[in-house]
Amino acid sequence: TIESLCRFSDAAPREEPEHGLYLDGHYFGLWVMKTMPRSTWAHTMDAFFALSIPGLRVVVNMEPLSVEKELQHEEDRYSKLMSNLDAKNPSLQSEVGLEKHRERARRLMSNKVLPFKAQVLAVVHDRTREGLDSKMEAVRAAMAKTGAEPYRPVLPTSTLAFYNCATPSFGPWMKYPDYWHKIDDANLANLWCTGTTPIGELERADWIADGDL
Repeated sequence: TIESLCRFSDAAPREEPEHGLYLDGHYFGLWVMKTMPRSTWAHTMDAFFALSIPGLRVVVNMEPLSVEKELQHEEDRYSKLMSNLDAKNPSLQSEVGLEKHRERARRLMSNKVLPFKAQVLAVVHDRTREGLDSKMEAVRAAMAKTGAEPYRPVLPTSTLAFYNCATPSFGPWMKYPDYWHKIDDANLANLWCTGTTPIGELERADWIADGDL
C-alpha cells in the first residue's frame, strides 16, 4: 500500500547470515520475549535500565481480555482436571492444577485481577553493524535476566512485522499473533518501563542537538 511504501520503502534486510533491518542509515535488530518472566515484581525490568545504551526501545503491547471468557476457560480446565482424577491413581499435577484454576477463578470473580494479553519487544539500532551486534548481545542478556526466553526473528518478513508491532502509535493495532502471552494486570504492571518517556526532559533542556554527539 502507499502507507507501507511511505513508512518502509527504505527498509532492507541485513546481508546474510546477519539478521535485522537497515533503515535511514541505521542497522536495526530486535528481540521478543518468547516466554514471560518466571515472576514479576517492581524490579523485573531493572536489567534494561542498567544498560544505559543509546538507541534502545523497550515496548510492551497490552490488550485487555474478556473476564467472562477467562472464567469460562478456567471452568473448562477445572472440569477437565476433575475428570482426570482417580482415587486409585492420584495425580499431584492434577491436584495442583485444580487449586491453580480455582484460585484464579476466585480472583477474577472478585475483581481482584483483570486479564490481559501482552507482547514485550526490545528494538535497538546503531550506525554500524559491529555496534549493533554489541548492543544486541547486551539486550539479549538483559532480557534473559528477567527470566524470560529471548527470541530473535530470522526471516526479514517476521523482523519487519515485529518492528511494526514495536512502532509507537502503530504497533498496538498490528494483528501479528506471535508471542502474545496471557498475564494478569497485577503482574503486567511490573513490566511497564515507567522510567522512560517518549519526550524525555525536553521542557527543561538547555539545548537540543540534531544527530549523534
